[in-house]
Amino acid sequence: MQPTTETISGGLYSKTIANSYASSGTVGRYTGISIGTEYNIDYDYDAYGRFSTITNGSDVYTYAYLTNSDLIDTLTYPNNIKTDYAYETNRNLITQIKNTYDTSTTVSQ
Repeated sequence: MQPTTETISGGLYSKTIANSYASSGTVGRYTGISIGTEYNIDYDYDAYGRFSTITNGSDVYTYAYLTNSDLIDTLTYPNNIKTDYAYETNRNLITQIKNTYDTSTTVSQ
């Protein structure tokens, strides 16, 4: 019962959206989407079923998690941009988000 394609047409716009799913490992897990040849997203997961990378063409977004947790520690974007997360002790409440470009902090909240 997983949709593999959906076609949108009418007026000036006509595209087919294609969904992809894993055929091995965790069979049926959502692994990506494409719209024609101009847009393609791929999802990769770690051994615990969490996002490890999201790829859009040559752009790769990489997730790292806190030890023994599903909480995101860092998210690395293309072009040396990185977001670090800090949490309250013993809770999953975010206390700080810090964005850096190369080694310079751009935003810290």
